[in-house]
Amino acid sequence: MRRELALAVLFLASAATFAQSARTDHGDVYDAVLRHYGKDFERRHKTRAMRLIIDQTTLLRPESLGYARKELPEALADALLAANREPISLGRYVPPEPHLRISVQADDDWRKRYPAFDGTLTFSVPVYAGTEAVVYFETYCGNLCGEGNVYWLRRADGEWKVQKSFMPWVS
Repeated sequence: MRRELALAVLFLASAATFAQSARTDHGDVYDAVLRHYGKDFERRHKTRAMRLIIDQTTLLRPESLGYARKELPEALADALLAANREPISLGRYVPPEPHLRISVQADDDWRKRYPAFDGTLTFSVPVYAGTEAVVYFETYCGNLCGEGNVYWLRRADGEWKVQKSFMPWVS
């Protein structure tokens, strides 16, 4: 409980400075999430995840977070929602193989253009508080095929590692 209260205070403070920081290099967080997601995907589906990474961040609504909103400190969930009211470019981010970055203009024709890939993935802007970060992403693989994920990470020994993950919705 004390840890969650301390984190809530840290995230509240960081939310106020987040917009001013104009931080655009979230690549280390995105890479950590893709590594974790890939291992989990492979464990569940017995095949490697190959996602097309959309080059703009997703918009977040409170319902996007689902039950995960109750699992996160309120200030953290609020900061994540506030940081993702408008889409922004992923900047110079290049996802690790086997993933590929594509334009937000891509339509449902991606299956024909990229037949080796099994779906798209769109990140949110992460929020940070000291050595902790939270990021949301959505995957899409077709009609009634997609999911939303929230990842809570901690930076230790110079590397971001997933501490907890939530899947607030799936179709």
